[in-house]
Amino acid sequence: MCEIPKAKFDSFKVLLSLASEIENVQDNIKANAQNRKPEQNCPFGFVFNRETNICQDKDECALGIHNCDLSSICVNMNGTYGCIYQPCEIGYMRHSNGSCVEVTCPEGQKYDSFFDRCENIEPIRPNKTRIGCGPGSTPVDDICVDIDECRENMHNCSDDEKCVNRLYGFDCVCKYGFERNMTTKICEDVNECRMAPCHWPFICINTVGSYSCECDDGFTYRNGHCSDNNECEDENVCRNGYCVNSIGSYECECDDGFKKDENNFCVDIDECASGNVDFCELCENTIGSFKCNKCLPGFENDGNFCKDIDECSINKTICGSNSLCTNLIGDFRCTRIVCESNYFKIEHETSVCMKKSLEKNIAEPFQIEYRAIQMPNNQFIPEGGVNILSLRSEDFPCEYNVHLDSRKSIKENVELSKKEDWYLTIYDKTDARLRLRNSLDGPQDIVIRIDCNYFNIKIRRTLVFVYVSKYASRTPIIKPKFPLWLF
Repeated sequence: MCEIPKAKFDSFKVLLSLASEIENVQDNIKANAQNRKPEQNCPFGFVFNRETNICQDKDECALGIHNCDLSSICVNMNGTYGCIYQPCEIGYMRHSNGSCVEVTCPEGQKYDSFFDRCENIEPIRPNKTRIGCGPGSTPVDDICVDIDECRENMHNCSDDEKCVNRLYGFDCVCKYGFERNMTTKICEDVNECRMAPCHWPFICINTVGSYSCECDDGFTYRNGHCSDNNECEDENVCRNGYCVNSIGSYECECDDGFKKDENNFCVDIDECASGNVDFCELCENTIGSFKCNKCLPGFENDGNFCKDIDECSINKTICGSNSLCTNLIGDFRCTRIVCESNYFKIEHETSVCMKKSLEKNIAEPFQIEYRAIQMPNNQFIPEGGVNILSLRSEDFPCEYNVHLDSRKSIKENVELSKKEDWYLTIYDKTDARLRLRNSLDGPQDIVIRIDCNYFNIKIRRTLVFVYVSKYASRTPIIKPKFPLWLF
């Protein structure tokens, strides 16, 4: 009896090990395929197909550009390939040149595939002193003949196993597409999809004992290929919008007044419920738009939108004489200018009071100037602040001082302005800027006093009345111009 070395090798485990290293390649190709251009390089192991406009796997096995030897077979995989050792069939052994040659047993012996060795071929004769033949055989004409348990259905193999007859017995081996679990000893289905056998846009569908390659969503099988479906050919695919086709999919770009829902459909935007209708008191939603039936006080309807009423422009005398009218968002303010007894108004300058006598009481400023500014509620202020007012003194240099004289609101829980919100930037002693560093809560009225002194002499006092509206502006400040919000 001679012993034949037996090679044990699990091809499935090797394939799964290789597949685990490249299992993400398919998804990466699919994700990048939509934006890929022909002149761009495909990932390693892929070539660009100009007909389908996608990167497809390079079959190294079919092209003969692999390095597998004669003892292995080349198995193509997505983006790469594997060399799978191929054991010789039963009754064959590996030759030094890599080929499989038939096992030659000595005379009087034959190869036993079960024991993987050469056995005597002399038939077993029944023992005259004993009854019957051994297990797996039956007496025929005074000799013991092997029973084919598989053909006689005398085996106990499961539905996932195949019966293989051998001398004086049988084996149960897993059917193709199954492998034995070494713990439970049960034949379990092999998930071939883990080895990425399908090239996108084909996707792998695992089945019991096998698998199939089917076209991914957005593709249809035609002439051996998965062709992109142009969903945009269906005029109803993007109602209330327009369709943009892409490889394997499409996008709906919605018309004005519509938005995409979770199903990629364009649905109406309820502008009234979303709060995007400015200053409208009675809002009525319509398909793709809205209708304002009544604006808030201080606003008027301007073609379905509510715009601010400029009371100061409409009625020049709304504040009376000796007053400045300042329009706000949805409101207006009157700043009354009354020169004290020792001051007089300059002709054509209703906002300036000049001192009658420059010699009397030098502690009082020679000139008092009034300025009125409107600001939206919580207006965005960029980092570094914004210019509010320019102050110039061309006749003589000034020492400027800024003071927060008063702040008040007709509404509770309004955060009133603080002195830290305001500061002066001095460019030279004849040029300064009043700047605001923080947004202001509204509504509130603020009075800022700026004194221009020359040594101990008060030259000019500027009273800045800042009126903050209770309404916010929809227009942020990007590059504030100078002066800002000045009326």
